Amino acid sequence: MPINEKYIEAFEENQFFHIYCKSVSNTFLFKNDDNRRFFLKKFAQYSNGYFYTYAYILLDNHVHWLIKCTSHNNLVNHIENIPLENRKIHQKKIY
Repeated sequence: MPINEKYIEAFEENQFFHIYCKSVSNTFLFKNDDNRRFFLKKFAQYSNGYFYTYAYILLDNHVHWLIKCTSHNNLVNHIENIPLENRKIHQKKIY
């Protein structure tokens, strides 16, 4: 499903962002607390060094984060190192 351009923003250093992710057709993202813990572990692993997480909530069918970008260049370099075929369409448009 394509992403509407109005929802895409450049990450700016030292700025706060509210990010949310919703499941398709309101299906559950997390079936139990073990799923939530696994998700948080991976989130911490992949976000470390690119932004600070100030708040989050994991609901059954969507999640919200309040983050602050630490380094635009570090984030861009990280995304550029992901093989192109593994990136989403909006990630391929790196400034």
